[in-house]
Amino acid sequence: EASRRGGMRLARRGSPLLAASLVRLMAGPSAHAAPSPVRAMFAYGTLRGDYSEDGDRWGVIKSTKAAWEPAVARGFKLYQEEGLFYPFAVYTGDESDVLQGTLLTWPGGADDADRAMGMIDRIEGFDETSPETGLYRRAVVQAEAKSGAEAAYVYHQVHPAKHLDACRAFPRGDWLAPSPSKAEI
Repeated sequence: EASRRGGMRLARRGSPLLAASLVRLMAGPSAHAAPSPVRAMFAYGTLRGDYSEDGDRWGVIKSTKAAWEPAVARGFKLYQEEGLFYPFAVYTGDESDVLQGTLLTWPGGADDADRAMGMIDRIEGFDETSPETGLYRRAVVQAEAKSGAEAAYVYHQVHPAKHLDACRAFPRGDWLAPSPSKAEI
């Protein structure tokens, strides 16, 4: 089942449209695919709208006039390698694994969104023509916000379990939340 928001078909959990999005996640975007109708981004780290009083670390929100609101994305776990200033998400496919972050949208239209996505691709080391070779991969998720669910890109990494064991995990999926005590984990 799907609904319409802003002219875009949105998937509901358990729907064929969401399943197709997850297939695209696993397969990765194709360099020969038609331009994507996705004009939003789910941010869980340094690109979050609530990263600082000024927005994201990189100035993307301010320079592209993005709007943002708190949101969640399901099916991913959040980690951070020791010594790095940013986190990374790993796809699990488990609906109980939730990322906390912000949904970024561009009310100014497709040109603003495309310019912003180009900036974000460069920050994340993502190349549409070679999607499997950069630091991050890009997938489509349903970002759930108070205003509703919206198809959005999320950037994620692929790592073996052994690598993840050496990383800090964020069980609540929120990089900016205070660290829980060991008794809470």
